[in-house]
Amino acid sequence: MKMKKILILLVIMILSLGLIGCAQEEVIQVNDANLEEALRDEIDKSDGDLYADDFKDLEDLYLGGDEISDISSLAKFNLKNLEKLNLSVNDIEDISPLTDSSLNNLKNLSLGDNKIEDISPLIDAHLKKLESLNLGMNKISDISPLADSDFENLDCLYLSSNEISDISSLAEANFEKLERLNLGKNKISDISPLADINFDNLYCLYLKDNNISSDHMDEYRYDIGDGNVRINVSYCGKDPEELD
Repeated sequence: MKMKKILILLVIMILSLGLIGCAQEEVIQVNDANLEEALRDEIDKSDGDLYADDFKDLEDLYLGGDEISDISSLAKFNLKNLEKLNLSVNDIEDISPLTDSSLNNLKNLSLGDNKIEDISPLIDAHLKKLESLNLGMNKISDISPLADSDFENLDCLYLSSNEISDISSLAEANFEKLERLNLGKNKISDISPLADINFDNLYCLYLKDNNISSDHMDEYRYDIGDGNVRINVSYCGKDPEELD
């Protein structure tokens, strides 16, 4: 009887381990064909099934310029070690899938040159370690969600080439570590909110190609970061394409 119980327990343990193995080997179906192709290229896996843990050790994932429109499948993969994610130069409109992704260690996120209008999902994506965020060349007009962001480690923010006119919400955001802020090529005419921001570390503020009058600029330029910020320069220690 005792031996029978032991055998039963062994069978249960084996079955349990088998179920755990099956769960880890779950096959992931990618909704966007271009995304799937780009993902396969990144891990050099041209055929066969894709699994959630295929990307678990990846720190840098480049998915730029691949005509990707649907990124919902990214949330199915284990991206817990990812530090850099580049999704620039695609056709992405909806970034809400990022809120369901395991991106807690992400430091660099590039979403430039897409079709994004709503940036509010970024606030719920738990990106506390984020250091660089590129949202340039999109269709963004409302940046008020940034007021509720927890980007306490952000040092680079690129918002150029959008449709932004109101920047008052920046004064409510926690950008104490921000070093570079690119607001060029927008519809900004009033920069007074920038004078109310704690810019202790900011050394480069790009405002070129907006609707700011020279008199208005002269009125506030020395109030921004106590006058220690370089304003209206072409680029500041970064490649020019990063500021477009």
